[in-house]
Amino acid sequence: MRTGKPGYMIVLSLILISLIVAIVTTMANKSRIHIRYIKTMINREKAKMIAWSGVQVAKSQLANMGVVKDVKESSQDKNKNQKDKQKKQNGKKKKEKGGKRLEEAKQFITKLFPVINRWQTFKLNKKNDGITGELKICLGCEEGKIDINQFFDFVHKKFFGEGSKKNDYKKVMQQIFAQIKKVAGGEDVFSKFEKFLKDRQNKLYDPTELLKIKELERFKENVFYEPSGSVRSNTGKPKQTIYLSDIFTLWSFKKELNPWFLSHSLKVLLGLKVEVSGNVGLEEKTLQEKLKQFKLKLAWPDSWKNMLLPLYGKDFDHLPSEVSKVMSTKFEPKVFSVLSYGTVGDVTQKLFVIMERVALPKRKSSGSTSFEFRTKKFYWL
Repeated sequence: MRTGKPGYMIVLSLILISLIVAIVTTMANKSRIHIRYIKTMINREKAKMIAWSGVQVAKSQLANMGVVKDVKESSQDKNKNQKDKQKKQNGKKKKEKGGKRLEEAKQFITKLFPVINRWQTFKLNKKNDGITGELKICLGCEEGKIDINQFFDFVHKKFFGEGSKKNDYKKVMQQIFAQIKKVAGGEDVFSKFEKFLKDRQNKLYDPTELLKIKELERFKENVFYEPSGSVRSNTGKPKQTIYLSDIFTLWSFKKELNPWFLSHSLKVLLGLKVEVSGNVGLEEKTLQEKLKQFKLKLAWPDSWKNMLLPLYGKDFDHLPSEVSKVMSTKFEPKVFSVLSYGTVGDVTQKLFVIMERVALPKRKSSGSTSFEFRTKKFYWL
């Protein structure tokens, strides 16, 4: 009589238990990955909001820089003739208006010059800001770059002023590309750049179109400026990086360069001092001293010697000869850029926005100038 029982049930049970364990383990692993993914996506959206808020911070800073309240007029002697009184009032208003514009320009330079092309970092916490993270913004000025569409005549297929003695923009670009070769190495690609412009039927729509020129492809990794500081070359000396969209722009709408707010890359190309002390308060104090001789219409090279030489460390006469001719003598910056980084956890979102600062009609109630900002272009980096 057989007393033994088949053992297949034990084997089948072990197999089923193994399958269940494998399924549960797989689900647990996927759950962990999914949780990490969800957390990353949430942090990504938060970082995007912080980056957008950086644009608003930049607008607020630019709106408040150089704003001076109107000075109330003093009462006139009631016994004077009404005609004389009105004449004096008109003269006083004109004088006060010019004085106010001058004071606004001085304050604008004093506030913006120490922070332009540099990071401003803001630490955020849940208690005070509703979110834990970091915001970094860097202000720039598009009028401190070369506007290609203003330099080249796409109708007649040549540079503006070509062949003239005063402002030959072809010679300006030749000197710029010679400096690019000197700083970044490689060959002088001005001829390829000129051919590229002549072959086009329309103006450029974006500076990145220049990457279609094979010799400029080396800028693919350095398109947008990032104030990361200098790096050490093989010789041990500081080597400054230059960036394509930090040299060229399409948004200044001017043929001149604003010497107060030159871009980082143009400063490097022109051999100007780009090192910063990091002490904004000290630099504002230094600027206030230099700006005592500031006028709304400057005169080169005297104005450069008195104000910009101590800041840039290079004499006006030592700038490339053709480039020095396109330095603007007027102070009227309007188009700015902001690089904004929002970071939450280990996720960073990067945004680059170009915007125009437009003065609104003055309100009688407040007596001060207000501004609005019109976005021209933005990039997610």
